[in-house]
Amino acid sequence: MCGFPVIGFVLGLTGAHRVSLPRLVAFLLATFLLSLGVYVFNGWANSDHDITNPRFAANWITHGAIPLTGALVFSLTVTVLSITVFAVTEPVAAGLAFAIFSLFAAYSSPGLRLKEGHVAPTLIHLAGGFLMVWLGYVMVRPLDRQGIVLAGFFSLVFTGGHFNHEALDMEADLTASLRTRAVRWGVRATLTAGIVSFVLADLILLVAVSVCWPKLRYAVPFLAIAPLHGVAFARVIRTNPSQQAVTRYRRVYRQLYLSAGAISALLTWWL
Repeated sequence: MCGFPVIGFVLGLTGAHRVSLPRLVAFLLATFLLSLGVYVFNGWANSDHDITNPRFAANWITHGAIPLTGALVFSLTVTVLSITVFAVTEPVAAGLAFAIFSLFAAYSSPGLRLKEGHVAPTLIHLAGGFLMVWLGYVMVRPLDRQGIVLAGFFSLVFTGGHFNHEALDMEADLTASLRTRAVRWGVRATLTAGIVSFVLADLILLVAVSVCWPKLRYAVPFLAIAPLHGVAFARVIRTNPSQQAVTRYRRVYRQLYLSAGAISALLTWWL
């Protein structure tokens, strides 16, 4: 979750834009606190369901090492600290941070059951991905057309990743009686929905780069990894994917995007 604001920050550093060291430190600290707040809130909200998920075998909240009340208080405290740091540094970022936490808190809330919706998870992650990139971008400069394209691209990437996350947790959700899309659709269909989101993201970026090549040429690495991502998807989808296969697939495309992000950051600095 920290990666999306950071990439928004980095990709905002084009042209003559510069950021002071105190502003950079404040951004990194506030972003970390916000991500921590969302993560802990999710652990608090889903502790009953996560107990059946092998991925949370070592999670202190799920297994009671941290009291639920303490987890909730900690989550809200670090989130307030994050918003406060953003407010002192960049008021627009503070509003975005509040909106991001609110979105994912609503998504995790067991009372609302938004995780079991057909459309709500996609809308929340589209909006959340866009806001997270905007959060980093606005620490450098106001959102412009270039920022809108980049935030749109990464919001679709974030949404595609969430489909894969649902596929990964299908068995645990089924055991916990959660009617997520992966439980209703199956793993293959959920993974396919994810790759559709990734492809839409690539198409948007391809058109934008073709139209505005001088301004967006540092974003080309994200297009260059698309064929490799496609090969990884083809491998996992050709059989009935197991949890281990989905885990490997997710690890591969995450490494691809991490590499593309690092190269893009170097290009931003060099160009």
